[in-house]
Parts: sequence; C-alpha cells; structure tokens
Amino acid sequence: MVQANNIAVIVLNYNTPALTMKNVDILYSKNEGVHVIIVDNLSTDDSFDILLEHYKLNSEIDVVSSGENGGYSKGNNFGIKYALGNYPQIEYVAIMNPDVLCAEDNVLISLAGMLKEDRKLAVLAPLMIQDDHIVPVKVGWKCENSFRIWQKRCYWANSLLKNRCSYDKFEINEDKVLYCEVVQGSFFIIKRAVFEQVGFFDENVFLYYEENILGKKIKALGYKEGTSLSCTYIHEHHFEPLSLSKEKRLKRREYASAEYYCKECLKSNNFLVFVLKLQAFINLNIELPLVCMLKCINKR
Repeated sequence: MVQANNIAVIVLNYNTPALTMKNVDILYSKNEGVHVIIVDNLSTDDSFDILLEHYKLNSEIDVVSSGENGGYSKGNNFGIKYALGNYPQIEYVAIMNPDVLCAEDNVLISLAGMLKEDRKLAVLAPLMIQDDHIVPVKVGWKCENSFRIWQKRCYWANSLLKNRCSYDKFEINEDKVLYCEVVQGSFFIIKRAVFEQVGFFDENVFLYYEENILGKKIKALGYKEGTSLSCTYIHEHHFEPLSLSKEKRLKRREYASAEYYCKECLKSNNFLVFVLKLQAFINLNIELPLVCMLKCINKR
C-alpha cells in the first residue's frame, strides 16, 4: 500500500488565496500525511502573506513563492522541484488547481495505489464533474494532431466537423480506469520516476497545451494515462464573459503554445506552421470580433 508521505501535491496559486485555502483544507483533511506545496506564482495581491499565515502551524503544508510569474508549467515545476528536494521519499506527484474541490477520503492514496498496480499507467486523474455534469470529451482524449489544432481555430469547422481526437470508446482495466493519451491538467497524479524522465512540464509554454505536450512525451515512453471512474472531483471553474481584448490575449497564448507543440512534438513543417499562423490571424482579426458582435446583438 502507498504511504501518504510518499505523495506530494502541488497547488499553484495566483491571486486566489481564499479559493486555494478552502480547497487545500478540504483535500488535506481527507488525505492527512501527504505533503502539500502551495506555490504562489508572484500574485499581485497579498496571497503569499495570507497563505503563509494560514498554514504556519502545519508542517506538512509548505507555502513558497516562485519569485516570478512564468506561467503554469514553470510555476508547477518550481513546486515539484521544491517537493523532491525537501522530501526525497516522494514517489508520486499530484498537480491540483486551486479551483478543484475533492472531498473524497484518501483519494490520493487510492489513485497512487492504482498507479502502483498498473505498470502501463504513468498518469491517473479522477473523473471531473463540472457544473453538475460529466463532460465526455474532458474524460480523456488523444494527443492532438495538426488537423485538430486547425479545427479548433476555425469556428465553423469546430462546430460542423467531428473531433477526431476524442474517443468513441475507451479501453478499461479491472480497477475501472479508462485508458487514454491525455487527461485534464486541473487534477492528476503521476509517477515521480516518469515525471523526471520527461523533464516535468515543458516551460516553453506559458499557458495551454501542457497536457498535450506531457501526454505526447509519456506516449513516446510507452506509457498510458487514465481516468478513474471510482474517484471524482468537482472543477469549480466558472467561465465568465470576457472582453474582446482579454479573449484575444488568451487566444494568442493558446495559439503560441499550439504552434510550439506542432513544431516540437508533432515535428510539423514550416508550411503547416505558416497555415496555422494565418488561421490564427483570421480568427483573431475577423472571426472572433464577428462572433463577439453577434453575441452582443443576441443579448439585446
């Protein structure tokens, strides 16, 4: 059986101290003995001081500052390296976003136990519930190919054409784990040895495509990822309407990460990358403003 002190949980905080404390407190109360590393990713509020004060008496919850906001990958890597440097007995690393609510008893030990028993598995995630629903496409997916990346940038193609990177059916093992190539990055656990083998998260992307890059590297090593049907968590992420400028800013980050993924993981040629850049330009300057305008009209 996996021991609690062989598991480290990394939680990346950015300007959400109340949400982070609420969900970390719930997780820890159900998984006592695990090491929790809260990384404040250079928040612009008083997050670091608030978190430090709240957990100062708990020796199993460390609050550290990344010293810079280098994005999701770099911030989580900072926490992972801190955990492995300070707790060398760690065998499993869990990544948990602040907006993850997991109130099941010993879920981390259960997930780590499933990983230990299945040599094919490197990564395991609980089943995600969002807005009281299970979203089938978010259960797990295939590593995205260049067609899927193009499809996501084109509104008509994304709505009319089938997503070829989604599964029609899943292979399942005796522990009720669905095998897949990529799981959601909001909450998962990974074998330390495999994480070290792939060099942790790729810090060349600030945000987006971290899961696909990790999935591609793990697949290349001959491992699988999986989603457990016997463990669940609630993703409390609420999608609020964004201004056109903010949506453009996020899309630019997504497109930059996707193009990096194409070049480094898919080994796409320069012509394909040019096509994707052209599609990004069309999306950002024509399609996206048009969609936003139509939404405003429909609200009236």
